[in-house]
Amino acid sequence: MLKGIHLYVDDINKNDQGLGHHIHLIVKDDKNDKYTALKVAKEFAHDDRILLVIGHYFSATSIVAGRIYRNVGVPAITASATAEKVTHKNEWYFRVIPDNAFQSYYIVNYAKSHLKIKSVSIIYDQDEYGTSLAEHFEKTARGLGIDIRKKFVFQHHIHNASHHLDSLRNELSTMDNSSALFLAVHASDSVKIVDAIKKAGKEIKILGADSLGTDAFIKNLLNLSNINSSIKDYTDNIHYVTPFMHQISNQQAHIFLNQFKKKYDDYPYWISASYYDAICVGIHAIKNAHLNKKDNIYSIRSKIRESLKLFYSYENSVKGVTGNIFFDENGNTEKPMIIGVFQNNQPVPSYAQYGLIPPQELDDTTLEKTLEGDMILINDNVMQKINLVYAGIKMLSIEDIDLKKFSFKAQFYLYFRYMEAFKDNDIIFSNAAEPISLTSPVSTRQKDGITTKKYHVQGKFYSSFDMKDFPLDQQKLVISFYHKTLTRDKLIYISGTKFFDNNFHKMSVSGWKFMNQTTYQSFLEKTIQSQIVESEQPDIFSQLNTVIEIKKGISFMQYYTFCH
Repeated sequence: MLKGIHLYVDDINKNDQGLGHHIHLIVKDDKNDKYTALKVAKEFAHDDRILLVIGHYFSATSIVAGRIYRNVGVPAITASATAEKVTHKNEWYFRVIPDNAFQSYYIVNYAKSHLKIKSVSIIYDQDEYGTSLAEHFEKTARGLGIDIRKKFVFQHHIHNASHHLDSLRNELSTMDNSSALFLAVHASDSVKIVDAIKKAGKEIKILGADSLGTDAFIKNLLNLSNINSSIKDYTDNIHYVTPFMHQISNQQAHIFLNQFKKKYDDYPYWISASYYDAICVGIHAIKNAHLNKKDNIYSIRSKIRESLKLFYSYENSVKGVTGNIFFDENGNTEKPMIIGVFQNNQPVPSYAQYGLIPPQELDDTTLEKTLEGDMILINDNVMQKINLVYAGIKMLSIEDIDLKKFSFKAQFYLYFRYMEAFKDNDIIFSNAAEPISLTSPVSTRQKDGITTKKYHVQGKFYSSFDMKDFPLDQQKLVISFYHKTLTRDKLIYISGTKFFDNNFHKMSVSGWKFMNQTTYQSFLEKTIQSQIVESEQPDIFSQLNTVIEIKKGISFMQYYTFCH
């Protein structure tokens, strides 16, 4: 939570982006306790230095603190509390991630359309988060014809919690493997339940909301996976919704990722990304509030609240790392979530995702596509299925690096890994000197509905070079490609190098030393020439970029010659 906030504020204060003064953070811990949260909220509300609040973390604490903020008049933005009561009838509270109702609609539609689930049981916590999540999940599931088999209350506060978990494990052991289990509990309890299911030898599909995408869940689960290494596929069959995964990142998020990794030497989970967005939205509201030095604190806070309310549509939104952020009349945001799964004990995006379709693009086929599972309907939002394709390059050799012509020749294997069939060889290398056609794949493998293809590619590419440290320079060579016809709302490429053999040390780089290789996705705007419709709006494609970092292999005598 604090990592994302500090990252944004440190950057703002360093670059002085139009505020005219530094942002000061006053941090207080409510210990995820309602009584402490009430005390903290009162202190914030009566502190004239406080312009707005970022938080609280849990729904229960946000609800009690929100009563104070509403009564006194303090704008607050949460990026983690998802119960509807947080913002309900509270015009001072805003939320930058979808609430429990939206998350429930999302995971149920995914379970129905993609996983073809017909029956499910529910385990829920009796607090505001768990009851709200379970209620909406059950209602949506029944509406889509999914049978609710059983409902269990998870009581983690009782004295004999271990006995309760044993009893729950016995109940779960009787479940049919063709069924699914939805977890409406917090991260720490979700880990215990998953562990109980795996130790019972069950292979049921586990569904969850954003708590399964937190570092608290993922790190503890992977730790248990190592301890229980005798249990095969310990992390398999887990599906959850999350506001952010670093593997699927927009251009804004790519900058955030680099800054986060540089500062904290780690990849961010969704909590850090969402609170980065929360403080970003808050700062934008302050900038736009036209504050006057003569205003008292109550007037200032009121102006900031009104400024937040002006982010009310996609066209009037803040571009965040988790997507465009704008609020409805209740202070909530509705935007596509990301479906996460586990592969090889690592959290990765599912092969099937869903993205918003603008109303003007809906046509007579929408109903048919919804029935087929290619589209889902959530409230008034229609979302289209997006296929994810894992792709990666294994470099074989790099030759003829020409610093004057900004070109190089490369030979490599190109891998694709996907579920839904598509024309995988119909791609364009955007920086190739001449068009490169993919012929027959070197190999094709199919397993568990997943297709993996391997192509051999060679060609000449253009890349910009940095000559400031010549002759002891390091260079970055880039190879980029995108699909010829499938835009980003239908196909997204993401880095899949960990799925493919990639022995970098065996690669040959003539006259240079290989240093590193990274892969990231970006957006490419390009207008498709059509004989039917001539569009002025460019189409956006998912482009995969592989960056090869090399260093000049120069001897001492060569360096001496250059210097003299």
